[in-house]
Amino acid sequence: MLKEELAYPVDFEEDLDWEIKDFGFTKGLVLTVKKKVVMAGVVIWWQRFFKADTSAIDLKQIQGRRANPEIQNSWAQAQEMFREKMKTHQPVELDL
Repeated sequence: MLKEELAYPVDFEEDLDWEIKDFGFTKGLVLTVKKKVVMAGVVIWWQRFFKADTSAIDLKQIQGRRANPEIQNSWAQAQEMFREKMKTHQPVELDL
């Protein structure tokens, strides 16, 4: 049983795969878990496995995972448009 809290949601409905692996200098337990789908088509890259981990990997350094400037610019533009819209937003009162 793990005593640490995982950094991201995991789908425990799937079978948990594990193996004891010899790394040459030590042996270790390798757990293979399936990430929980947060939204169809969205891939979440993990910077760390446990929430309490103080170090994180730099996701930009992973080969084959490059930030797409076009998508980043579109996302920044959408966020700015949302912020501007919210400046003039008036709450709507509903009778329930």
